[in-house]
Amino acid sequence: MKYTDTIYGEFDIDEPVIIEILNSNFFQRLKDISQGGYGFENLFKSHKIYQANRFEHSVGCYFLVKKFGARLEEKVAALIHDISHTVFSHCIDYALSDFPERQDFQDNEFSKYVMKTDLPLIFIKYGLDLNYILDEKNFKLQESDLPDLCADRIEYSLRHFVQYSGFSLDRINYFLDNLTVFDEKFVFKNKESALDFANSFMDLNRIYFSNKETAAMFFTNSNYIKYALEKEYIEYDDLFLTESFVIDKINKNLGLDSILEDLWLQMNSDMSKFVFDDNDFERKIVCKSRVVDPLFIDGDYLKRVSTVDENYKIKAIEENKPKEYYVKYKR
Repeated sequence: MKYTDTIYGEFDIDEPVIIEILNSNFFQRLKDISQGGYGFENLFKSHKIYQANRFEHSVGCYFLVKKFGARLEEKVAALIHDISHTVFSHCIDYALSDFPERQDFQDNEFSKYVMKTDLPLIFIKYGLDLNYILDEKNFKLQESDLPDLCADRIEYSLRHFVQYSGFSLDRINYFLDNLTVFDEKFVFKNKESALDFANSFMDLNRIYFSNKETAAMFFTNSNYIKYALEKEYIEYDDLFLTESFVIDKINKNLGLDSILEDLWLQMNSDMSKFVFDDNDFERKIVCKSRVVDPLFIDGDYLKRVSTVDENYKIKAIEENKPKEYYVKYKR
C-alpha cells in the first residue's frame, strides 16, 4: 500500500503484518489522540502550530527504522510503541500519576493495553513473539535513553521542526541524509549536522515542550479529566478511546455542572488568563525537560556534541533541568 506523510512524502508499506495493524480499529484510534495535548494551538496562537497526532508519529517511526534497515520485529515495535497513549497524551500523567514529570504513564500501561487488543492474535498469525516485541530493550534503533538519538526521538523532532518551527522539508531531508546507523545506534555523519540537530531540539524543548504554555495545558487538561473521573462522567477505560468521544461524553454535563463549565472554559483559554507566581498559585506543574547529545562520526571515532562544543555543553546542562511553574487561572 502507498502511504503519504506530511514530512516524508509517499512511501510503500508492503509488510502484511504492518498493514493489518495499521488498518485495525485500535491503531486507527490514534488519529484522534493529539501528540501534544488538547488546546496546544490555542495556547501557542502566536506561533504557526499544526497539531500532530499519535497515528502520524507512529507511522513515522516505522518509516525511520525501515529506512535504516531494521528487521521486521523492530518495524512492528516502532509502529505500536505509542499504542497505549490515552486521550490528551501526556496530560494524563498530570491527572493520574504521582510523579507526572516522568511522563511515563503510557509506558507503564503499554503491555496491559496490548493484551486488550488484537495484537497477540495478529502476532501469532504472522509467527511473531509477543514478549520479544513488547520488550523495548530489544530494539535500540526505536528506543534508547537520553541523550542518545532513536527513531522515536528523531521522528517527533523532525515532525515538530516542520509543524511548530516552520522548517522546510529540504532541511528535514538534510538531517535524514546526514544520519546513519553504527552499532545499532543513530549517529550523524559529521559534527555540523549533529550540532544543528542538537540546537534545534533544544529550541523545541525550550519553546514548546517545557515552557509556560505547556504547563498551562497540563494544568487545565488534567483538572478537567480528574474532575470528570471523580464525578463519573467518564470511566477509566474511556481514556483509551478517542478525544472526541471523551470530550463529547463529558460535555453532555456542561449545562448541569458549573464547575465543569469553568474547567472547560479554562481548557479553551489563551495565555492571558494564566498567572505564574510562586507566592499565589493553584498548582505547581513540573515539566519534563529534554536535551539530546548526539553522537557523530569524526574520522575513525564517534564523538558527542558536548565533547567538542563547550558552549553547547553549558547550555545543555541548564536546559536539562526540569522546569517548575506555579500556575493560577485568572477569573
